[in-house]
Amino acid sequence: METAGDTEKGVLRSDWIGPEPEEGLLRAGLLQLAEAIGTERLLEFPRRANGTPLLTRQGFFERLLKGETSLLDCAAADASAAEADVKRLGLHQLLAIRCKNLDLGQSAAGRQGAKASFLSLVDRCTTSLLGQRLLGAELEALSDAHRALLLRHIVLIYGASRTLAATGSGHWDGSVADWWLLAVGGTRRYLQLSACQVQSKPPGVPVCCYRSYTAPKPQDPKRSRIFRWQVLLVQNPASWIEDPLATEQRSRQRRSLTDAKASGSPGAAKAAGPKSEKADALSSGFELFGDFDVEALFDDLDGDEAYRPTSGAPGGASVLDADSSIDDFFDSLLDDSFSDLKTGAAPQMAALASKEPATSVVREIETATANGPSESGYHPTKSMRNEARLRLALTKFYASRKTDKLSNLDRIVERYAEGRVVELWAQLGVKYALPPATAVQWLASTLDSRIAVQWDCHEVPSTAQRVLDELSGDVGEVEKSSALRASMEDGDSVTAAAVAFRHGSSRTERPALWRALLGSGTVEDEPTLRERRGAYRELRSRMLTDLEAPAVEQQETTPSSSSSSWLKDWRKEVEDDLRSAWPEETFSRTEAARAAVLVALTYSWRVSRCVKGACEIAGLLVFALSSGMQRAQLEDGEADAFWCLSQLLADAQETILGDDALAAQARRLLILHRCFDYPVAKLLEDHGLVAMPALRLGALLLCRAGFSLLQAARLWDSILADPRRFQFADNIVIALLLLRRGDLLQRDDVGGLAESLVTAPQTLDFDTILSTAYAVCAFQRRHGPDSGAPYPPRSSVHSAEGALDLDSAVNAAQEGLSSLWGKARELAARMSPEFAKRAATVQLQVRAAGAGYWEAAQGSL
Repeated sequence: METAGDTEKGVLRSDWIGPEPEEGLLRAGLLQLAEAIGTERLLEFPRRANGTPLLTRQGFFERLLKGETSLLDCAAADASAAEADVKRLGLHQLLAIRCKNLDLGQSAAGRQGAKASFLSLVDRCTTSLLGQRLLGAELEALSDAHRALLLRHIVLIYGASRTLAATGSGHWDGSVADWWLLAVGGTRRYLQLSACQVQSKPPGVPVCCYRSYTAPKPQDPKRSRIFRWQVLLVQNPASWIEDPLATEQRSRQRRSLTDAKASGSPGAAKAAGPKSEKADALSSGFELFGDFDVEALFDDLDGDEAYRPTSGAPGGASVLDADSSIDDFFDSLLDDSFSDLKTGAAPQMAALASKEPATSVVREIETATANGPSESGYHPTKSMRNEARLRLALTKFYASRKTDKLSNLDRIVERYAEGRVVELWAQLGVKYALPPATAVQWLASTLDSRIAVQWDCHEVPSTAQRVLDELSGDVGEVEKSSALRASMEDGDSVTAAAVAFRHGSSRTERPALWRALLGSGTVEDEPTLRERRGAYRELRSRMLTDLEAPAVEQQETTPSSSSSSWLKDWRKEVEDDLRSAWPEETFSRTEAARAAVLVALTYSWRVSRCVKGACEIAGLLVFALSSGMQRAQLEDGEADAFWCLSQLLADAQETILGDDALAAQARRLLILHRCFDYPVAKLLEDHGLVAMPALRLGALLLCRAGFSLLQAARLWDSILADPRRFQFADNIVIALLLLRRGDLLQRDDVGGLAESLVTAPQTLDFDTILSTAYAVCAFQRRHGPDSGAPYPPRSSVHSAEGALDLDSAVNAAQEGLSSLWGKARELAARMSPEFAKRAATVQLQVRAAGAGYWEAAQGSL
């Protein structure tokens, strides 16, 4: 029953479950979860576009779900052959299969390798789909241990609800125990069992909370656990801040101390005798969460107090100078920030708080926390998810270095989780001499979307930061689009750009956004748009008149001549460039592609010269600005694309077009690459490919990199919204190189290196590319060479100035690749047609890699 203290906390009733084997609750949870998901359309399977079954073993699954056969009775070969189709099943189908085979592992047939493998795959797919259904993209931010423990508790909650309904004498029927508080490892959500969905806000009805007293089974502590929960029905769940695992964690700490004392016995570790963990897991008949030690999950989550809310409020703030000892700084944090701990704080925390501060600590931003927000107005709000994500990352980081700093974890997270993770990883990079590529990976995994990395931390506009704060957490695409639209309608181009830089834009908001970013910065009114669109149609009409006019017989035709020959020749080249830039896009065969060609031709006709690269950019602009329009409105998108192209080239022609622009970009990328990954940069230099990242990946603001049109449009959301105008494109190229470094370092020939670079955009995960680019941008702009604590550290070996003649390097790259593709062509003539086709494709990509530099190589190709 509830205690007097529980009554004061709004507990309406409480009940106990257990002690009993936890495996039984997991089984009950699966059965209850399957009932909640339902069996509607259980026998409907995915099909191809032509209507044929997508599953190769659909008949096997039909018999399995109908009950005509069972996994116990079927042939092992059937189970093995059906594994390829498991990942195509829905959650309701996977749960149905799993619930029909809960006891399979207890039989001899269940221990057969093929059936065990099949069932294990069903388990993995079940947990994956369940996590996606409940938490969506948020699940990707969690570590493997956090994700596994969270999903385990979801199933246990379903099992506890089923047990209470069966044994609670009617006090815990479905309506009473439908809502549960899910608070594990920093994740705090309200779970509705009947709908199998979660929400972040309290539901407005009493919610079931719980305290876990579960403990390992003494006979088999690695695999078996004794379940015991106290379930409490709470009137106001928003005020319930207890950690449900606090009691279990304290018991675990006591066991760890006892085990440490007993570990001195030489025979203690072997007392139980040898045992096959896999066989043991199978014999239990239940392997939903894989073959792992459940107790080890708590180790990964930092055991005792890793995610317990602190009882004190931070006071002043301090930062570490780049040359100071970061460990001394962390040890001094209690004195700096936890001197006002309330009575009742943990004794060990109070003891640590009495330490003298380290002399290495310098106070640089006390006024930022003691006297209110900084001049920029940056004042982040608390986020439990960010804290949990950073805590798990730091746990892995310190564990991998076998340090004793895990006791400082709460203080580090409290100080750095909200808005200062860039500073944290820069300091850790300096202290532990991390390779910059590794520091970028750590930062990318913990970087919150609220951090406006495009600005220095003291330069973030307050209105932009406030909107970014509002868009954090579980906010969906609709809310992000609304915030973007509201900022543009208010004429706040800075905030609109901040939202687009970090979150991108939807296809409905993108046309107005791009017109604003490439124009006056505000949304144009309808009369202005009509006037500009009419002006374009007049220009296009005049261009088409010249294009269709008969050519004048001349010895030589140039754009400045009155002949239309150059325009007709240029049209053919423009069409070829469009196909080479977006070779796999159906866009190149649509009316929109024809519109892009007309935009490029009209622009070239207007400036009386052939503008290399205009068509590739025009293709992306037409795609983005006409997206969502009806065919009749395509002309409006075409006209908008023309004026955006004109503005873009007027503002930045010297930085994105021509040989000089490519040489400047190659130099910038070389300097950045040397700073962030000197071994790979040196590898490319040694093989004459130092300029290839700029020529192949960065040219024309990534239009020739190999991204799809949809991906390129998302990248351009950030590139156009960048306050440093187009510099973020360099960060994206560096991200591609860092993510590709493992493959590059395994290659020692020019062909292999070039192929790895060329295929990077198509083979790497797009979201990972973006998150890595944001991390590179954060280090570059918040810890650049002019900052007080630069990271990566700059040295003479990283500078491109005076260390390399870039023009010579470009020529060497050109000659090397010309020879390489020439040899590939000769080899292709002696090989299969498939190989020849592949070689021709690569040659086409090399030709399209950059204007000017590669033209001299075309003859040998």
